[in-house]
Amino acid sequence: MTEHSNPKPRPSRDTLGLLALGLLACAALATLVLARQPPSQLGSEPTPPAIEGAANTCSRPSDARRRARQASDLATAKLERYPLVLAEGIAGFDLYDEALHCLHITDDPELNAQIHTKRTDLLERLERDYRTLLLRLERARAAERPASTSRAARELAAFLEARPGPYHRRLKDFEQEFEAREETP
Repeated sequence: MTEHSNPKPRPSRDTLGLLALGLLACAALATLVLARQPPSQLGSEPTPPAIEGAANTCSRPSDARRRARQASDLATAKLERYPLVLAEGIAGFDLYDEALHCLHITDDPELNAQIHTKRTDLLERLERDYRTLLLRLERARAAERPASTSRAARELAAFLEARPGPYHRRLKDFEQEFEAREETP
């Protein structure tokens, strides 16, 4: 017997057409499914920024002691507004950080200790609030509650106003996305 005596049957044009149509339908279905997924499930997520992320220096090294006191007073004022304006928390932290940088230039251990204590206490409070806000957002997303997710994203974005970047932009996108879902019946 020769190799050509028993050729394999070739698929008909109709079979090839149906196969191509099936593959096209699968691709269209996959695209539709992925398009309906929230953007949070597509690709990688930006990493939440650290509270201690800003690199502060003393803005007036020639007058470091006065600037340290001024920055500390401004931080205290911002913290009074923090319960109402979430962005003031990190802004206040940054001011305490600047005050400490200014105090490294001077020799005032008492003021340095006071501001260091205030900064440390504030950092603990901010990190606790940050964890709470992140958890609130994740729980709302997991429960697929658009109104809660939008609100949690808005609060977290307000908290991180002093740390703009990819994560902050992503929160703004979440807020808009879930507000739109909330409005759609």
